[in-house]
Amino acid sequence: MSFYIPEDEQLVFENTHEPIIDEETWKLANKLKVSRKRTHYAEDPFNLTGLLFCADCGAKLVRHIQKHNGSDISYDSDTAYREEWEK
Repeated sequence: MSFYIPEDEQLVFENTHEPIIDEETWKLANKLKVSRKRTHYAEDPFNLTGLLFCADCGAKLVRHIQKHNGSDISYDSDTAYREEWEK
C-alpha cells in the first residue's frame, strides 16, 4: 500500500547515517536519470488512443514503449490482460 504525504508535512533528517554513495555520484546519477526520460504521451499523443479495443474481451488497448538496443519498440496490450499480469 502506498499513499501520498504532502511535502510540507514530510519530515527530513539529514546526515543521520553514513551515505551509501558520495554526493557527487548521487548528483551524476540523478542527472543521467533525468536525461533518459521519454516524451510524455501528452506531448506526443498516440493518434488511436481511446479508439482501439480488444477483440476478445472488449478492454481498452494501451500503448507501451520500450527501449531495445537504442530503438523504441512500441506495442499495444489490453488493460484487462495487464491487470491480470500484475496480480
